[in-house]
Amino acid sequence: MAWLGGDPGAGKSTPAESLLRRLAGRLSATPVLVVLTHRPSESGDDLSATGAALAVRTAEHVTLQGLGEDDVRRLLLERSGVDADRETVRTVAERTGGNPLFVTETARLLAVEGVSAARSLPPGVRDLIRRRIARLPAAARTTLRNAAVMGRDADVDVLIEMQDADEETVLDGLEAGVVAGLLTEPGPGRVRFTHVLVREALYEDIARLRRTRLHGKVLAALERTRPGDAGALGHHALAAATAATAREAAGYARRAAARASGLYAHREAVTLLEGALQVLDLGTEPPGRRPAGSAVPSGLRAGERRGRRTGGGHARRRPGGRPRPRRSRPALPGAQRPLLGRDAAGRGDELAAARARMPGSVDEFYFWS
Repeated sequence: MAWLGGDPGAGKSTPAESLLRRLAGRLSATPVLVVLTHRPSESGDDLSATGAALAVRTAEHVTLQGLGEDDVRRLLLERSGVDADRETVRTVAERTGGNPLFVTETARLLAVEGVSAARSLPPGVRDLIRRRIARLPAAARTTLRNAAVMGRDADVDVLIEMQDADEETVLDGLEAGVVAGLLTEPGPGRVRFTHVLVREALYEDIARLRRTRLHGKVLAALERTRPGDAGALGHHALAAATAATAREAAGYARRAAARASGLYAHREAVTLLEGALQVLDLGTEPPGRRPAGSAVPSGLRAGERRGRRTGGGHARRRPGGRPRPRRSRPALPGAQRPLLGRDAAGRGDELAAARARMPGSVDEFYFWS
């Protein structure tokens, strides 16, 4: 048996391939099994020529799929000593796509950090992905970076709209990502990163300042191309929020939470509402001086007047001795409390009430002016 693999990421002809092509005709009378391994996305002319030379004999092509959850669990146990629970195994399988190398690198983290490492990006995987991305042209790397900001799935029309380049440049970059095995095409006009880890490696390599600006570009592109996609608008508005755009971002998050609640995605709605409260803290305008119609929840204003917090509120001091109420965890106006569970309403904590009410409609427990 002869194994021929070389560097699976090199995409170049190896001396072994050249030798095998020359010997192919002489192997007809020799009982030998040749195993040739390669990535489908990295098969070049030399590899095709080798396959053609071997075709004179019986040849079988086997496409390997990712490991299933049972195999992922066994590999994790073997490499980390951790008998992971079903949810952890499912998370690792989804994030790695069942890639044995990625699973093994994740197992190393599990051995050190425990099951919380199931959602981490292993350093070895990051280095491997960086190496594959570095081989691409600069324009393709920029396109993939922008796609990573959009999420694991990206709309090609939005990507073209947000990028300061012509359509052909964007399409060429996406095509390079597909050929390199970093992207797939799940449907017309859409691309998807082959692994969650590929998208994370790209995204985490973007500096925070640039990342915020890129989310702002995605938001502007969505406003022009998909103004009805409340969920995407809310996500990118929160990620792009600054002191100047905090109230606008909160408004987008409010609408996204309302849409999520209508689809019974209650946890997503709560996350969006929490994000809205957090970005409002970026604003520099004193409480009580916001213009009419601003995207600030009425419960938040009530909380500012009362200075309440769960478990007993307290107020900060403004210059001059007057108290500065805290913004987080607003009290719910008394007239709205009958809609909530008795315990949660008694605490005056809207988000606690939201969690206590799940499953139920987020629209019933959060009110915006």
